[in-house]
Amino acid sequence: MRAKFIKGLRASDPITLKLVVSMENKRQTGEDFLAFVELVNKHNKKRNMIKKVEIILSCYLQRHYVGEQKTVEIRETWEKNNEISLKENLQVPFEIIPWNELCKFEKYSDSKKKVDNLYTEDTAFQTIVNNLAKQHSHKADHQSAVNYLLEECAGLLSMDGDVAYPSTSLNGAVSYMLEKFKSSLIFHGYMLIQPQVLNSVFFKHKNQNKETMLPEEVNIANLLQVCLELSELMSNAGINNLEKQANYFKDFIELTRKYANTDIHQKTKEREGYEFTG
Repeated sequence: MRAKFIKGLRASDPITLKLVVSMENKRQTGEDFLAFVELVNKHNKKRNMIKKVEIILSCYLQRHYVGEQKTVEIRETWEKNNEISLKENLQVPFEIIPWNELCKFEKYSDSKKKVDNLYTEDTAFQTIVNNLAKQHSHKADHQSAVNYLLEECAGLLSMDGDVAYPSTSLNGAVSYMLEKFKSSLIFHGYMLIQPQVLNSVFFKHKNQNKETMLPEEVNIANLLQVCLELSELMSNAGINNLEKQANYFKDFIELTRKYANTDIHQKTKEREGYEFTG
């Protein structure tokens, strides 16, 4: 497994990178977490870009779904499964910050009040949160999912600087909220790519740039990256099933064709001097 920052990592000075670990995300443990560790090492070795990693474990946040006692087990399991990656493989200093410790910070308390008020007063934010909650309410109930999302938003609002997560973007509620409050948080999304995919497209041409690759190979590489990013976006929105993702692609193509034809019809009528009404 190999990890890659989707938009690269640009920093004028060495940064402290905060990795938010979702305890139910299988892409953030074991081999996949090791891939992130190697990504950090790579950027530190080449340009000394990352001076420290702060790992924010969302274990306590999971209490909304599984209860507080279970979150202790979840945290212990994650730390045990990833101990070697952290202590033997990671080449920069690190600190683990459990979610319950994050909640004790004064900045978190202020952020939680802001988020709660936003949810009460801003109907657009309320709609985004409620729609996302519907996708997760099966884990407990709708209100638990809402509480989870609002607390997640508050936690991210309380963070400054550089934050990493294996996705092309943060979820809709977090993105809306950060924009609303003009947060200084800088998001660094990264993707995980299977070795066989890399071997078939990237490693095969590791000593070549796109100028020296065959046109069809460039197309495959570009298409692969776009599809991976789109798949990540849909997964981040709760559309995890591959069949559902394929159906969304199909619906998108049909809508594009429909509106493209409508646009052509409109322009034809305008040229003919008619008013387009349908």
